[in-house]
Formats: sequence, C-alpha cells, structure tokens
Amino acid sequence: MTNPIREALTELRSEREDVERTVSSLSVSLSNAQTRLGYLDGAIENLQQLLPVDEAEEAESADDADTEAAGVAEEVVSNARAEYPTPPPVVRRKYPSTTMVTDLINELDRPVHREEIVELFHQRYGIPSSWNNPRNTLGNALLRAWEGGLILRVDQNQFAPRGFEGVTAREVREGRRVSE
Repeated sequence: MTNPIREALTELRSEREDVERTVSSLSVSLSNAQTRLGYLDGAIENLQQLLPVDEAEEAESADDADTEAAGVAEEVVSNARAEYPTPPPVVRRKYPSTTMVTDLINELDRPVHREEIVELFHQRYGIPSSWNNPRNTLGNALLRAWEGGLILRVDQNQFAPRGFEGVTAREVREGRRVSE
C-alpha cells in the first residue's frame, strides 16, 4: 500500500518542476522581447533621423513609439500573469518530528542508529521541502525525544525504545532488554 502523502508530495514536486521550467522559458521570452524592443526603438530612431521631419512631428512619433512599446511590454506581462498567477505565500507547516521519530523507534522495538532513523523517516513520511538540513532537523528531534524521556540514548548515534532501560550500550547492540 502506498502512502498518499508521499504520492501527493511526488506529484507536487513534479508539477513544481514543470512550472519552474515554464517560468524560466517565459523569463527568457520576456528578456528576448525586451531586447528586440530595444533594437526596434533604436532602428526607428535611426530612420527618423534620416527623414526631414519637423520637431513637433518627431516628438509626437517618439511619444507614440514609447506608448506602443509600453503597451506591448504590459501585454506580455499581463498574459504571463493570467496564465501563471502569483502563487500564495509559502506557509511553513510545523511537523511533529519529535513524535514521528519516537513512533519510528518504538515501532521498531529495537535500538536504531541515527542514519537508519533518517532513512526510515524519509521512507515513511518523506522529507518536507522546507527542511534545509534534514539530518540536523531529525537529530534535533531525536535529542528532544531523549531529553523528554520518550526514548533512550544508548550512545552518541544510537537510540532505543524506553523498554531497553538499564542495559549497557553493548547489551543494547546485542538486543537485550531489561526483563531478560
């Protein structure tokens, strides 16, 4: 059975990549259009200088060209906004990572190395895109769980469920419990 959150996350990441490519393409198109507009303005200005035109007509022509250029640029931007509206601001969601790592360790019912916890967390819940450094975030969650008495810290990189209390690190690595 697949995890619906993982499927949604995969779908959102895929859609984000598509939108990112589209934004990049539109940025290039807009940049090219602005460059072309600059070339056209320069060509118009050069040709106007070759014609015998009085100053009033020249000023009027320049104003028309500026107005037309502004209209073209505004149309390009408004089309881009209509097709790709500004997304709502990103709201960072607080994940109950302490509870999640505690649940993982308790479900395994054995001592677990920090790296294995990171891998299992990634498999089960996925890693939120807002986490810049997932190993650090999960390390902090492990420390909070240990400090809160939710799990045991066997050694620097190994954690166990509370049922392993009173056992040495070597015994935990061998899988001994308190009741044995």
